[in-house]
Amino acid sequence: MNHNAIQPFVNALGTSNVIFDAKRLSEALHNTLGVSREVPAILYPSSVSQVAEIVGIANEHKTPLYPISTGRNMGYGDKAPVQDGNVIVDLSRMNAIRDFDEALGHIILEPGVTQAALHDFLVENNVPFWMDATGSGYDSSIVGNALDGGFGHTPKGNKRESIFDLEIVCGNGTILKTGDLQGFGPDLRGLFVQSNFGIVTALKTELMPVPERYESFVFKVLEDRQLEALINVIRKLRQNQTLTSLVHVANATRSLITTRELPKGYQERLLTCEDAVKIMSSPIVKVGYWTAIGGLYGSAREVQAKKAVLKEAVKGIGKVAFFSDGKIRKLSRLKILGRGMARSIESLAYIHGLGKGVPNDMQVKNIKWRVENPDDMGLLFFAPNVTAEGKTVRDMVSTAEGLFRKHGFEFAITITYIRPEQVAGLMNIGFDKRNQTEKTRAFGLYQDLKEAFARKDIYPYRHHIEAMSGIRYEPGKRDVLAALKKAFDPNNIIAPGRYGV
Repeated sequence: MNHNAIQPFVNALGTSNVIFDAKRLSEALHNTLGVSREVPAILYPSSVSQVAEIVGIANEHKTPLYPISTGRNMGYGDKAPVQDGNVIVDLSRMNAIRDFDEALGHIILEPGVTQAALHDFLVENNVPFWMDATGSGYDSSIVGNALDGGFGHTPKGNKRESIFDLEIVCGNGTILKTGDLQGFGPDLRGLFVQSNFGIVTALKTELMPVPERYESFVFKVLEDRQLEALINVIRKLRQNQTLTSLVHVANATRSLITTRELPKGYQERLLTCEDAVKIMSSPIVKVGYWTAIGGLYGSAREVQAKKAVLKEAVKGIGKVAFFSDGKIRKLSRLKILGRGMARSIESLAYIHGLGKGVPNDMQVKNIKWRVENPDDMGLLFFAPNVTAEGKTVRDMVSTAEGLFRKHGFEFAITITYIRPEQVAGLMNIGFDKRNQTEKTRAFGLYQDLKEAFARKDIYPYRHHIEAMSGIRYEPGKRDVLAALKKAFDPNNIIAPGRYGV
């Protein structure tokens, strides 16, 4: 890092938009991995022209930049860069909704637009479209999540397929627009997902038209041995488009961690799925060992037909329940429920809301799990991609569960159908950052998971900042990425090392 660049950055942005005070930098770089980074400054641009000026200064002084949206990349690094010495470019003040086309349902967002902000915009303007929401909370960036290959819940949940017309300040200073689809020439938008060729300052994304009818569903199987059948039947329902939303399948431990605090009596011992089933079940409702959630959308007649198909498909596997807005309201008003049932209904309302683009902080608040102070929470996510076949998913679960047990961590997993034939197994490793022994075990588990799945030629869809140097690409891909990096960013100033590029 060339410290001679600090004053030009101040001249470009103003003193209030450049942080280089050590205490404030330390506070800003607090992260769920519990790793430290040396960062000389944080810049807060508020326009594309300012971003372009920053990139020009960085090129002149050979100063690396690390762009972030709102820095809510929990479990992967938060605001921290891949390498020391990077100046962070925090785009949270670029928070404009630049344009909205109510006929097409297309909206142009800057990186600082949060899930809460977009949801409020749609509600306040009585817009006949829904956004897609993830479980990452109110303050997470929609642009940031999409650029890391994130996914949500609705039929627009695969973010890679729902974004276009990206605006980028490339590392060489060029301001590039990738264009609307379908345009002439190669589709460039994918080059800027999980890459470091430039700073994305805006993108267009598709919203989902509000359907005549929406109902969420909860499909539970009571025994672990039914997982293969569950995975296969959902794949077929996704392939024939009975189910058009992304579908999330969670084990009981994941369901408990997502919706409740650590139960008393488990502070000193690991909680199993059998424990979680027992804790969450009541004499009235038995919780599943595996639970699938998703949504049904369309006209009233279409939704009714889909419900019939879904009921028939799951016969002999498990039970499915459906929830409309009205049913959720009625359940929420019941006063005779015990505390456990009330929590279950709160969880149902949260799941139902995500299926129609309503963000919520429930998962973010509860995921601290085994620490009292949220600031002490350590979190790593490991998320391998596998085909949506029962035997393949079982192998993924068995491999991971054994390693979690070996390293002394609870095994919580969500299996998400990103595409009908592909799932990602999202596993969280929670630890206390204050406890160095526990932190070492957590990173050891991540490394063992990475190596065990690599031996099976299975890789995560996403990596945290400490794991990016060991990323393995398909034959020829690394050379092509290096050539693109040289073209877009010849001085290697944009997020060096990000995704191994």
